[in-house]
This record gives sequence, C-alpha cells and structure tokens, in this order.
Amino acid sequence: MEPLTDRQIRSSFVNCTKGEASRLRLPLDFAALPWEDLDFLGWVDPGAPLR
Repeated sequence: MEPLTDRQIRSSFVNCTKGEASRLRLPLDFAALPWEDLDFLGWVDPGAPLR
C-alpha cells in the first residue's frame, strides 16, 4: 500500500462534513504504520466508535 498523509485520509471521507473529518482520530501509531505490509487501513475512532 502506498503511504498516505493525514490530509489525504481525511479528504477521503466523502460521507461526512469537513468538521467531522477534521475531528477524526487517526490510529495512535499512524506515523509508524508499516505501509508496505498493509493491504488496507482500518481502525475504530474512539470518539465515534459506530462510524
């Protein structure tokens, strides 16, 4: 998987407002993700666990 930036991930959320996307909590280890070993990126946002 190609590495993504915080901004790229937030802009990919098309079914929410810009405010919701900006409040989205990325994974705690986002900066250290092993992008080359990933097939997809998924996580549960503790601030919105049902999203």
